[in-house]
Amino acid sequence: MTQTVTVTRGYSRGFVEVEMTRPSACGNCAECGGCAAPREVVRVMARGGAGAKPGDEVIIESRSGNILGLAALVYLMPLALFFAGYAFGAVFGGLGFALGIALIVPLNKLAGKKVVYEVVNNN
Repeated sequence: MTQTVTVTRGYSRGFVEVEMTRPSACGNCAECGGCAAPREVVRVMARGGAGAKPGDEVIIESRSGNILGLAALVYLMPLALFFAGYAFGAVFGGLGFALGIALIVPLNKLAGKKVVYEVVNNN
């Protein structure tokens, strides 16, 4: 996914802070007139922006695989853990609860990884 953003701050080692408008689920077409999704401005870190100054417009890119993986984790993992917890609880009783907690802690750390944005065009 690529997006044109504005650089707000430069950091060492080629990192820049950029300000981007988070796209809505409908794709911002505004044809229906009924879209009530707020236009949210988000600041993220991007690497590869050496030489970009605050106010410059750059194009950033993020890998779709990272975003899709996080979406699957957020939407599918709770469902899978629900059924796994039900099965463990039916078989092992209270031990199923302890196993569920032991499984969720590493998955929570995995979900804490951030999406990495990279500057692909520095106008």
